[in-house]
This record gives sequence, structure tokens and C-alpha cells, in this order.
Amino acid sequence: MANVFGTWAQWLMVSTVYAVVITLLLSPLLLWQFRRLVARWMEHGEASPASPAAMEAMEAEPGSPPPLRWQRVTSVQAPKRLPWRAGLSATPAAVWRIVAGYAVAGLWVAGVLTVCFASVYARHASAIVLTTVFLVFLLPLLATVLTLLCLRPALRVAAFFLAGAALYGLLGDRRDLALTLFTTFALFPLLVLGIFGLRFWRGVAPMVLVVSLASSLLAVAMVQYVVKGFGLETAWPWRVAGFAVGAWVGYLAVRGLQTAYEQRRFSDLELFVDSWWLVYLLMQTTIFLIMGQHAGHVLVLASFVPFVILRRLVWKSMAVPGADQPPRALLLLRVFAADRRMQALFEGLEARWRHVGPIRMIAGWDLALRNIGPADFVAFLGGRLRRLFVRDPRDLAARLASLADERDVDGRYRVGHFWCHADTWQPTMRALADRCQAVLMDLRGFTRNRDGCRYELLHLARHARSLPVLLLVDSAKAYDELRALVAGAEDPGARWVVADLASDAMALDDALLEMLQRP
Repeated sequence: MANVFGTWAQWLMVSTVYAVVITLLLSPLLLWQFRRLVARWMEHGEASPASPAAMEAMEAEPGSPPPLRWQRVTSVQAPKRLPWRAGLSATPAAVWRIVAGYAVAGLWVAGVLTVCFASVYARHASAIVLTTVFLVFLLPLLATVLTLLCLRPALRVAAFFLAGAALYGLLGDRRDLALTLFTTFALFPLLVLGIFGLRFWRGVAPMVLVVSLASSLLAVAMVQYVVKGFGLETAWPWRVAGFAVGAWVGYLAVRGLQTAYEQRRFSDLELFVDSWWLVYLLMQTTIFLIMGQHAGHVLVLASFVPFVILRRLVWKSMAVPGADQPPRALLLLRVFAADRRMQALFEGLEARWRHVGPIRMIAGWDLALRNIGPADFVAFLGGRLRRLFVRDPRDLAARLASLADERDVDGRYRVGHFWCHADTWQPTMRALADRCQAVLMDLRGFTRNRDGCRYELLHLARHARSLPVLLLVDSAKAYDELRALVAGAEDPGARWVVADLASDAMALDDALLEMLQRP
């Protein structure tokens, strides 16, 4: 029987490690290919991004120009508060609601793992030892909380190491035990979480992990139970066959996730965090099977189900902050460029605004690192990425009809992105502008030869002059060009604000976001 448990543990451990390594290596390559295909299909179409005829028609439309006001922003580089505390008034409470759900679920998992440790080492399971074990098993929860609270990876890592150092200093003569437990149970999973949280992995790693895990499980199983079981000499054909079948099973699983996501049965945040916890519990299961040689330790993996249920119960028991306020849809426009500033700005805006209302935008290759969902990934894997693009007015109407101002179970709104060809982005932009309550346009890097941005600005000046509109620039010269373009007069009380950010600014300050939130 011990050999059976050892075989199971080896199968799970090797498969999980293979899946994680494949995911780490493959995710950036898939994102690169995804961005390349998106860029190609964005250029498809007969019309130019903003034809002279379209510009002339826009300029000829009646309507008075919007008043503008200039606002110099100098505090965005060094906010006085932590990133998760900055911004809209309801955001801190909404984030703490999400944290509370994961905290209760993480405590449950830490308790289960501590009980399993006590069953394996019953002779040494004193209260002091089990307290140390429980504290070490809380470290993954700490890493999860920091991921939920903080935006910058460097800040998360620094906070984790400070907390770990403090715990190490308080343990006294139990430090060696804690260090051994940490390296055995938590070190590798925490490194995986740290890498998955980076921009080249966060958007796609959970879905790649599903496919790679199914592939690895069947590839290793083929070798373990077919090649060795029947005494076959050649393993590679069976390994490749198992990997191929597993990849297909994983693809079907991702399609199932896509359907569940579109039915709002889980959020993108849950997909990211829960996929890592599933990997973590898989690894803990293999370790306990090796140490304890008992089938009961499979319950470690089974604890993932109560983990999800407990989190949902906590969220259900807590009111969603701001739930009595109507959602405010934000239209995000920008200069399409390979600019880290825009990516960082979007990450911060997404973390804060999605507690207020949905973010809607024309999708592009520039934000593909973050803005890729299950539907995008399934279409990409199946070679049907082109079908995601808006093709004609009927297609656009159907996609607009599918927009819903509903919160996910975690209390956040979603990002609605529209993939557009060169001849469909203009009507899409106009339709989205008609369905928003605020506009944010990042014009850093804007020049007068950016016809697409000029078209968007002129349309907003004619049809959205009463909305709060925030235009981000990086020089006084850009402000003068914008005033000349929209023919706007200076007004201290104007709802159109041109904010001059530092050239390397990565975030917005509180006042600018509060301005966008005002009805």
C-alpha cells in the first residue's frame, strides 16, 4: 500500500511541477503571438484610421466647443498612501471585503494542513510545534492578501519579507523548524505566485495552467502506468500521445471556464487567485502522501471546495460598499503605443475604478498583457481570434446589447473591451461614448499626426461636452495643441480637465479620480 501512495504522490508532484514550468515558459510566448495577431487584424479593413472625409464631417458638425481647465499634477509619483488605499472613497472597504473572504478561506486551509501535519508527526505534535506549523501555513494567505492589496510587485515582495523576518525573529528556538517547514511546503508555491503576478503572466497564466496541467498529468500517467506497467521499452511515443490528449482535455476545460465566466459564475480575480491555490494544494497533497503514506491526505486537495464555499459565504454576508449607487461606466481612450506608462496606469485604474463601474474601451495590442479573458484565449487557441473583432453594424449592435452593468460575485464590475478593425473602430468608439458617464483619455505621446486621437477628441468635443472628461498630457505644449484642436475656452469650473502628468508618471492622484466620479 505504501508503494501505491508513493506512486500517486510521484505522479502528482512531477505532473504539477511540469505544468508550472510549462506555464512559466509558455505564457510570454503565447502573449507575444496573441499581440502579433491582434495587431494584424486591427489593421484589417478598407478605411484608414481617420480618413480626411471623416475628419471634415466631424469638424463640420454643429456644437459649441467644450470649456477646458488646466491642472498641473505633481504628486502622482510619490503618493502619501499605499496604492490600495488611494482613490475613490468606497475602494478601501470594497477591497477589504474581498480580503476578508480569502482570509477566512485561507485560515481554513492552514487549519487543514496543520491537522494533517499533526497526524503525520503525532509524537512531536506539541502545542508549541503546531502553533509554529500553523503560522508557517499562514504565509500563503499573507502573500495572497498582499497581492489583493498592493499593485506593485516590489512592494508586495518587500512587505512579505518584512513580515517573514518579523515572524522568524519572534519564533526564537523554533526558527529551524519554521525554516524547514517554509522551504518544504511554501517556498516553491510562493515563488510561482510571485511570477504569476507579473505582467507577462498574470493575464494568461491561469488558463495556460489548466491546459498544461491536464497535458502533464496524462503524459506522466502514460509513462507511469502504461510504459512501466507493460514493460514497454519506448516511452516517448506514449508520453507525446498522453500530452496531446491532455492538451485537448485542457482546451475543453478552458472552454468550460469560458462559459462559466460569461455566465458570471466567477470573476477574473477568482480565476487568477484560485488557480494558484489549487496548485498550492496539489503540491501539499503530494508532500503529505509521501510523508504520511495514507489515503486520507487526499483530503488536502479536497479542502479546495470548502475554500471556495467559505469565501463566497463571507462575501455574501458582507454588504458591497457603494452598492446603493448606480454604476458609472468609464470610457478609456489612449494613444496606442508600446508604453509601460499606459500599462501601469491601466492596472491602477482597473484596481480602483472597477468598484465604481465598468471600464469600456477599444481593445488593442498595447494592453493585451492585462486585457485577455477566457473568451479571447479560447478563440486564440482555436484559431478563431478574428471572430472576436467587430465586423459590421449588426455585429456591433449585438455586442453592445450584451453589455451588462452588473457586479461580479467579488463586488467588482468588468472591463468591456471591443476588438475592432481599421474600418469599425470609429462607430464602436461613438457607440461607447454614448453609453458612458465619464471619459479618461491618455494623450501622452500625442502629436497632431495621430489622426485617430484627433477624431476621438473632436467627437467628444461635439457630443460629450457635458461629461467629466480627463485628458492626460505630459507637456504644456500638448495642452496648447489640444485647446487649438477642440477650440475650447479656459474655464476654472470646466468639466473637461487637461492634467499635465510628469513624463514618467504611472498613476493618478485622488482628486482626478474623484472628479471623474462626480455626476
